[in-house]
Amino acid sequence: MQDFGLADPADLDAAFADRKIVKAALLRITLHVFHADDHPHIHEAMQPSLRSPRLGDPLFTRL
Repeated sequence: MQDFGLADPADLDAAFADRKIVKAALLRITLHVFHADDHPHIHEAMQPSLRSPRLGDPLFTRL
């Protein structure tokens, strides 16, 4: 929590509720917490790694 400047668990809950921080599965199935402003950049950088195992899968070729 200190990485996000939060001192109290209630502050963490409020940050999620206010969408100041987000959680996303960007590596394998592990959930990671990011500052909301950073997520689009990290997501874009991770897309090739996330999709490469699914190349040719019709579910992902339509995107």
